[in-house]
Amino acid sequence: MKRRLFLAGIGAELGLLSYAFSTAAAATSTQAQSSAPPPLLPQEGPPPTPAKSSVFSAATTLATQDERTLIQQLTSLGPHQTRSERIALISHAMLGTPYKDIPLIGSPTVKEQLTLSLTGVNCMTFVELVVALSASHDETSFLKELISTRYLHHHVQFAERRHFLSDWLTGSPRLCRDVSCRFGPLAKKTKKKLNLKPNNTGYYVPNIPVKKRCIHYLPTQALAAKSSDKAALACKIRTGDIIGIYSPLIGLDVSHTGFAIWEKGELYFRNASSLKEHRYVIDTPLVSYLQEHNRQGITIYRLI
Repeated sequence: MKRRLFLAGIGAELGLLSYAFSTAAAATSTQAQSSAPPPLLPQEGPPPTPAKSSVFSAATTLATQDERTLIQQLTSLGPHQTRSERIALISHAMLGTPYKDIPLIGSPTVKEQLTLSLTGVNCMTFVELVVALSASHDETSFLKELISTRYLHHHVQFAERRHFLSDWLTGSPRLCRDVSCRFGPLAKKTKKKLNLKPNNTGYYVPNIPVKKRCIHYLPTQALAAKSSDKAALACKIRTGDIIGIYSPLIGLDVSHTGFAIWEKGELYFRNASSLKEHRYVIDTPLVSYLQEHNRQGITIYRLI
């Protein structure tokens, strides 16, 4: 109840997690997850106004007053706690946030704008926002962190957006390291040409080059087998780790993303669900989610 009041009181699958996820959704269509509180809808507020900050001389920042208030609330949580603890706190406060199919503004033909959209998220923007918020203590630092999280080289441009989750492992700034290999021989790897559609029929994201990547992932069977030894599993997957749902499709690395969250000895997948009966940020037991929906496995990334 507290987390719902927190959001209401202030107004409220996917390596191609921001733009092309909508074009790949038909191939990875349905998520089924556990029950949770009904989605919270933000109250009506004033029209969007630009956020005032000198760090955005080359970018328009879109934010409602409710979202700016929310930034203040969220960046104040757990100021003296660790990064993973802050991720758990902030993402918990965002449980119930409504799902929004395309929360960002920008394309090969539309100028990129730095969009906050805290009151409506997809799986990728949810992760981006929480990661940025967990490294911030005020609005200005949050905006800087959001730019470095969402974009390569701190450039607010569509071509520089991290369209694939594995983009978080490369480029500048590098955000994460891949800890999937910590499972040794249980982990698998595959080489992919990200963004290239099957049979060279086109690209998932226009005007973005093909990226040759080696993707490591932990198969669902191995994770389920390890679930009987939760202490050992907890040593390798930690609260705050970024979980990618591995995609077997040509040209994609993952189809969905969220956070690993340990609560009372259970490993949960905290994510922005696009499932029609949910469409909001929700917690789901990770192994159950993978088994019920026949997912092949997960990538595990840890923030640097």
